[in-house]
Amino acid sequence: MKNSIRLALVIFCFSLLPLQPLHAADTIQWQKPKKITTLDIFESADADYTWIKEESAFYHVGDISNGNYAGGQLIIVYVTTGPFMENVYHLIKKGTAFTLLKKYSADPANEDYPFSSKKVRIDASYTISALEFPKVLKGPKARQILTEGKGNGRPFSLEGLKKVFTHNTYGDVYAATDGFFFIKSPSGEAIAYKADPDFSITSIRWNAGQKKITKENEYTYKEEGGCHMSALSVASLTPNRKELKQVGTNAKGDLIYFLKDSSDDYLRNMHETYAIDDAQFGSLEKQRDKKISYKKFLSIRPAFFWIDPFGRLITYKNTNLVTFAECGKPVIYLYPEKAQDVSVSLAPQGGFTKTEPAYENGWFVHAQPDGTLTDYRTGTQYPYLFWEGRGSSQSRPVQQQGFVVARNDVHSFLENTLARLGLNSKERGDFEEFWEPRMEDAAYYKVQFFGNRLMDEIAPLVVSPRPDTIIRILMDYTPLAHPIQIEPQTLVAPARDGFTLVEWGGVLR
Repeated sequence: MKNSIRLALVIFCFSLLPLQPLHAADTIQWQKPKKITTLDIFESADADYTWIKEESAFYHVGDISNGNYAGGQLIIVYVTTGPFMENVYHLIKKGTAFTLLKKYSADPANEDYPFSSKKVRIDASYTISALEFPKVLKGPKARQILTEGKGNGRPFSLEGLKKVFTHNTYGDVYAATDGFFFIKSPSGEAIAYKADPDFSITSIRWNAGQKKITKENEYTYKEEGGCHMSALSVASLTPNRKELKQVGTNAKGDLIYFLKDSSDDYLRNMHETYAIDDAQFGSLEKQRDKKISYKKFLSIRPAFFWIDPFGRLITYKNTNLVTFAECGKPVIYLYPEKAQDVSVSLAPQGGFTKTEPAYENGWFVHAQPDGTLTDYRTGTQYPYLFWEGRGSSQSRPVQQQGFVVARNDVHSFLENTLARLGLNSKERGDFEEFWEPRMEDAAYYKVQFFGNRLMDEIAPLVVSPRPDTIIRILMDYTPLAHPIQIEPQTLVAPARDGFTLVEWGGVLR
């Protein structure tokens, strides 16, 4: 009798437990992303989306087994919306119906999606738990803490990555040389994290004979690139301790290093790349024309190094070092469909160093369809608006794709590449006239292009009336003694329809 009562109680108690609803993620059978043909879902009534359609990629990543979308396919779409601008969208295809999952898709202003509203509906509430990534991700060792957890709009690739640990829930975690970490989502997208140093510079206890640091801002772990693009300065994902000498410890017991060889190529390259922002070493212009001696450069202790909890060798650079790189000769062409007045406002975060015509709270010009511009302040005609200056952006994943070009091939490479990016013959000629003479000394060059997305961040642009087509291009290049392996960039250009604005520039060193 006692046993019977006990059994009845167990059954009764179990029946009181709340039923757990199935998560959407539990209904998806994930599969290796399989590329499929382009789906006919783009907007086409009022604008030419042909180039977007041709350069976008569709992947079938899973099947939904129950719920409102049972029998549907989960599709991930990488959509090229401008030069080097790629957004990611998750959609469900069920029969002939398409639904965009807003939580897992790029969120353009005013929901200006490239898809036809007649063909694609939007679901703002559907949740896939397997695509809900934590803002903080912890590794197996103390102080291995990663933050953010956002998609970066491109498929996951092992190119340039090194595995650092395996997470129980999210799988392998990889580090990149740009300072970011990546995991692979079940849908195949790269999810980005970062880890900033977690100690105070002024807490370092230096060995006898080493100069102390008295101000927190005397050194920085952020690396400035051209136009003030910045990222964590990772000297190496696999540091060679034989090349290092220990010169101190921080408050957490980590070792602080210098390079044993004061003539190491790493320091030699810094000497070529940076000037010293200190009056005793002369103006930056003077240093650009005639470099200070290597001995003087070493005298300011240009850098020290720290191996972080993930095993990366991080550079701390003396903040008196200022990069020679800046936004070099960006020029802006305006091609309205008819002669009209145009105002242009530009705000490079680091300010201007030179403009033509003079920039006085903006440019105000009368623009002709052939590109001729008349400055209203002086009456002078110009073929384009010219500026030089410094932009600025927060730490960001550095672009991994690019090209390696032999010195003798620079002209043909630029001619072909700029045409693919949408520049006409005059614009290509102006670009080549300025940049080719600066690409004659090295045997090879690593060349990378950035587009509207980056330029809009480092130098926001407002034009009235607003152009129908905007092409903004920034080139960065690095001299190489020998060729290297690099994943080629995908280059696309929008159709030059209506009032067109074209801007090109580069990182000037």
